[in-house]
Amino acid sequence: METIKDITKLFTGKQTRTNLDKPSEYKYKISFGRKKAKPELGKWLEANKDKSRAGNIFIKNCKEENYINGQYIFLRDDKVLFLVNIIAGDNITRVEQVVFKDDIAS
Repeated sequence: METIKDITKLFTGKQTRTNLDKPSEYKYKISFGRKKAKPELGKWLEANKDKSRAGNIFIKNCKEENYINGQYIFLRDDKVLFLVNIIAGDNITRVEQVVFKDDIAS
């Protein structure tokens, strides 16, 4: 069985940084690929707004099983990334670590 650390290692090759001007409660920005969304993802995002941030159009596209290529969501931590990975399957194309620009050492 995969652990949370195994899942985060899985994305290491695809992981980059997103620098923000303001601090954020979210640790990851997840981008999606060229497959149709699963309605379960939209339902989960609606029910867990404290753990994720997704736009209304993204949630609508998930519920209607539309394509979500290039769209993204923000996730709170590693555990939430693990859950979304289970729900979304192999449609995650990129995982970016969200970093506040003042936290980056010069």
